[in-house]
Amino acid sequence: MRHHPCIVFVSVSRWRCSASTSATFPRRAYIAAAALSLIIIGMFMIQPVIKNDWLNYSERAPKFLTLIMMPCTYSISDGILIGCISYVIFYALAGKGKQIGSTMWVLAVLFVLRYIFL
Repeated sequence: MRHHPCIVFVSVSRWRCSASTSATFPRRAYIAAAALSLIIIGMFMIQPVIKNDWLNYSERAPKFLTLIMMPCTYSISDGILIGCISYVIFYALAGKGKQIGSTMWVLAVLFVLRYIFL
């Protein structure tokens, strides 16, 4: 077993660690710590989604695509990129293109070019 410095506070039965010590952890402890942190991050990410206005279709579709594409592409950044692109597209199709800032238009074009050329 290799000795790793303790990064997270993990308490698994007899295994204990503090920030100032170095301990040998079984692989399961690291996986459990990572899984717990991902669950907590997921809970923080879903709270704003629940509080949003889901009656506006031009906002509903990009939010839904962002939420669905993150797990489907195995990449949070790809999900966000697709969400930004679809936000600009759906607002433009709804006739609200003037409400979108120039920065968002430029970003959407750059993101589309990224998908085309990479």
